[in-house]
Amino acid sequence: MATLDELIDEQNRIAAELQRMADDPDATEEGSGNLRDTLINRWEEIEPQRKKLTTELERLNVIKRRAAEDATNLEPGDGGQPQPAVSRFGSGPEFLQRRDPLGDRDESRNFTMLTGNDLIARASTLVEQHDRRQLLPGRGEQATRAAQAPAIARHMLQFGGDEYYEAFREYVNDPTGPGLQRAAGALTLASAQGGYLLPYFLDQKVA
Repeated sequence: MATLDELIDEQNRIAAELQRMADDPDATEEGSGNLRDTLINRWEEIEPQRKKLTTELERLNVIKRRAAEDATNLEPGDGGQPQPAVSRFGSGPEFLQRRDPLGDRDESRNFTMLTGNDLIARASTLVEQHDRRQLLPGRGEQATRAAQAPAIARHMLQFGGDEYYEAFREYVNDPTGPGLQRAAGALTLASAQGGYLLPYFLDQKVA
């Protein structure tokens, strides 16, 4: 049986292909209609499975939270101190661990194949990390609010990584030497070719 991540990935690929077909001025009903209908049917076939797994995951999270809360309320008994919840449950399934918000850049085609909810969740985590690093002095809440829009969330992911910031700084410090060369092609971001946009946490309009 497919995992939740696999189902979401397949739906993302289907959505991206449907969007590509919708944007193609040469696409016709005769030439693309059957493929479009097949993709839509497959997406709808996956959706109940995705919802079921999502519900099961949410229930598991509730159980783990309640168990952890109960463990903190235990009084020491004849058996000694209660064990922390983490030792009772182990490390847990991988899908319960916090992921790198900037992970899977290549697989998601520079975050263009992620769902809106995934974009928002990743960007919100990235903002939280940057706020802890004091990269958003006094602007953490503003950035979190901005991250609730999928388009801005994607922008944050594309232009919020340490690698992007270092390349941007190199370009600013040396716009005619190696910095220019790196700006012209070191990263795969299309909008960065030939120059860099501001890293989102330096852009007052975004954060």
